Amino acid sequence: MPEYPWVRHLSPMSMATLPPLPTPPRRILVGASDAIAVASRIATARPDLELRAIPHPQVTEADLAWAECYVGFRRPSVTTMGSVRWFTPQALASIPGSPRGRWPPPPS
Repeated sequence: MPEYPWVRHLSPMSMATLPPLPTPPRRILVGASDAIAVASRIATARPDLELRAIPHPQVTEADLAWAECYVGFRRPSVTTMGSVRWFTPQALASIPGSPRGRWPPPPS
């Protein structure tokens, strides 16, 4: 059963009716002015992830088609993001249970 730490007060029967947690992204596109430095810090913390580091203005729709999520301060200058979810670094630091500036541990 998936873990929902914010709903511990529910009975196991109620837990069975909750939708499954989304699968965490594995392929992450980093778009920043110093994308390589940002991606190397992420890779150090989470070597299990696949990363692409591209300077923000050079991100293409093909890069976004590969990615499951995009991390960057600005939206890429492409016509569509497709199904890629966009996260700002501030949003990543606010993930529940994640200390500021650290990525959550790999799923087991």
